[in-house]
This record gives sequence, C-alpha cells and structure tokens, in this order.
Amino acid sequence: MSGSARGSVYLSMSEATARAIVGRMIGDTVTDFDELAQSGIAELTNVVVGNASIALADLGFPAQISPPLMLVGAGARVTSFDLMRVVVPLSTAFGVVKVHVALRTT
Repeated sequence: MSGSARGSVYLSMSEATARAIVGRMIGDTVTDFDELAQSGIAELTNVVVGNASIALADLGFPAQISPPLMLVGAGARVTSFDLMRVVVPLSTAFGVVKVHVALRTT
C-alpha cells in the first residue's frame, strides 16, 4: 500500500485452506494449488485489501494498493524491518486465514 497509509497487508493460510476457499469461490473441488487456485487467492487478497483501503480513506488515510504478490511453499518469510506487524487470525469454515498488517501513516 502507498499513500497516506504505507506498508503491507497480506494473507497467509495453509494450502488446504486456500484450495477450499477457491473451491467455494468457483463452485467446484480444487485438488491442486495450480494457477487457477493461485489466481483465486490473489483475487481474494485484492478484495480484502481493497475494502481495507476504502475504510482507511474514510478515516482520512487515503491509500493505493498494488497488485498482490504470492509466496508459495513452506518456509517463505516476509519481514517488515521498520514496521511493527499485527497478525490477526481468522477462523473460517475452511481453516485459519491470518491477516498480516504492517502500516504507518506519512
């Protein structure tokens, strides 16, 4: 995100949770975390972060979002050295989705 609120917002989840969410989105069983499944999770991320940016703008902190970045596989790490990150675990019918937020105002 950039603008009056800068930083990063991302989602993390197990592959099984991601496949279950995308399966619900497309109305079919998803057995592989292929390009279609990855695209579905990217779109989910766009929706979540897009809605968050609208809420931030309503509070006086306009922000622009950039296209999502996807890290796939065990051991992937994202570090925000100069920002404290808040992690909010959300329990869903498909598994736990963690929302990671590291933002600051300019």
